[in-house]
Amino acid sequence: MRLISLNLWGGRAYGELESFLEREKDGTDIFCFQEVLDYTQGEPDLDSSEAKRMHHPSSFKEVADLYPRLVRILDGFDGSLSEPYSSGMERLATFSKKGTKASTRIMQAHPPFQVDVHGKPYTVSSIMQHTEIELANDLYSVFNIHGLWQGSTKHDTPERIEQSKQIVKALEGAGGLRILCGDLNLLPDAESIMIIENGMRNLIREYGITSTRSRLYTKELRYADYVFVSENLKVRGFEVLDEEVSDHLPLALDFS
Repeated sequence: MRLISLNLWGGRAYGELESFLEREKDGTDIFCFQEVLDYTQGEPDLDSSEAKRMHHPSSFKEVADLYPRLVRILDGFDGSLSEPYSSGMERLATFSKKGTKASTRIMQAHPPFQVDVHGKPYTVSSIMQHTEIELANDLYSVFNIHGLWQGSTKHDTPERIEQSKQIVKALEGAGGLRILCGDLNLLPDAESIMIIENGMRNLIREYGITSTRSRLYTKELRYADYVFVSENLKVRGFEVLDEEVSDHLPLALDFS
């Protein structure tokens, strides 16, 4: 099986993203996306909209109907869209290939709280999509997450420590072979990462990955995205794809 995890950056590099998904969809079984938008189900408040415009390069525009577009592109998949995890209306989306027996539910990793973005109030929280997939005689538990964003820092905070504890609790309660993927907004040496590594393989560390950010990301810290797998999951391959489809790079896991 093949899984791709990617923070879509609100679709700000949509043309390249669409081409990438068209190329990859036939050979992929699961897509786990972060920062998905669907403003038909609710728009950000004025402060949050202004904060996003100030934070992102003005030459890149978000795609307000990103999820419906993903559904059209990934027509051979069943999609599941989460509730928003920020006042900017960012959501998670998991797509599993049609014909796969899969069910998705939402779990909370940290309740909402307010941060400051260029002087504007912005509410963030942390949720996970937990998708159970039955294939042959095996059960897979796939967790898709966008970890807490707290400004430019990628270091530990009390909220991130608590988030990691809740992630571990969810992983320990899951059945089958486990995968955790997504944008955690953390550096590899953070205690918040080491908490999750207790009982899980960190493929970013194991494969010596030095960056998960594309050339569209201009800041210094190049880590954000991770894939963790349980010890009993067989990894056939793992790579960070050099594709400029977001300010993040896609993570591709082949497993059984």
